[in-house]
Amino acid sequence: DKDMSAVLVYMCDVGLLLRDRPTAGWLDEEHRYSILSEVYPGMVLQSLSEKDAVASLVRDYISSFGPVTDADIVWWSGLGKIRVRSALRSLRNELVEVRVCGRPETYRMLAADLESLRDMQSYGQPNVNLLPANDGYVMGYADRTRFLEPKYRERVIDSAGNVTNTVLVDGQILGVWDIEDTDVPTVKVHMFEFVQHLAGEKIYAQAKRLGNFVCGRDVRFRQCDKMETFDTRPAGSFMSPLSDC
Repeated sequence: DKDMSAVLVYMCDVGLLLRDRPTAGWLDEEHRYSILSEVYPGMVLQSLSEKDAVASLVRDYISSFGPVTDADIVWWSGLGKIRVRSALRSLRNELVEVRVCGRPETYRMLAADLESLRDMQSYGQPNVNLLPANDGYVMGYADRTRFLEPKYRERVIDSAGNVTNTVLVDGQILGVWDIEDTDVPTVKVHMFEFVQHLAGEKIYAQAKRLGNFVCGRDVRFRQCDKMETFDTRPAGSFMSPLSDC
C-alpha cells in the first residue's frame, strides 16, 4: 500500500476533503474523511480573495488570543513575516499596541477589546483549568514563558514541540495530568510546586470530573510526586505524561 497521507493533506488544504473523527478511540491517529462540499454545501471558498482571507485569519487570531506579538502571529499562522506584515497594515485601523507588565515586548490586540480587558476583575479565588494535550491555549503562542516557567519546560513540552496535558492555576502551567483507563480507572496529577489549599481542592474536583467523563465511570485520584521529563523519553510520550507514576 502506498502512503496517501500527503495526498489527503493536500486535498484538505485545497478544500476538497474535511478531516473527520478518529476511526477508533480518541487517541487514534487515523481519521475518517468527508467531502467538504457535502458537509458544508453553502460554503464558497472563492468568496474571499487570498489577501482578504489572510487578513480575516489574522484578525480572528488576534481577537481570540490577543494581546499577541507579531512573532506569535507568524508562528501560529505559518504565513510568514511578509504576509503577516501586509495583513497587519490592512488592519491598522482596528488594532492597538499595548504593553504587558513585566514583559519587554510590544503586543497587539483589537481596539474594540481593549476596554473589556481594562475592566476585567480578579476572580478573588484560584482559577483552575485542566487542558488536554496540544490545547489551543498553550499552542497559540510562540513564546510560552507567558504561562510556563522555563525550568518546567521539559515536563510539559517534548522535543517536537508537543504540549502534554496541563494543569493551569490562574493562567500558569503548574502541573500535568494523565488518565489510566484500566479495570480500576485512575486520573493522575503531578504538580511542579505547592499550591494553596483551595486551588488543590479545585484541581481534585476537576480531575475527578474529567476522569469520570473520559472513562464513563467513577475514577480514583492519584497524586504523583515525580515524573520523567520528556527530554529523556521516546516520541509520543506527551500523550501519557505520567505513565511511570
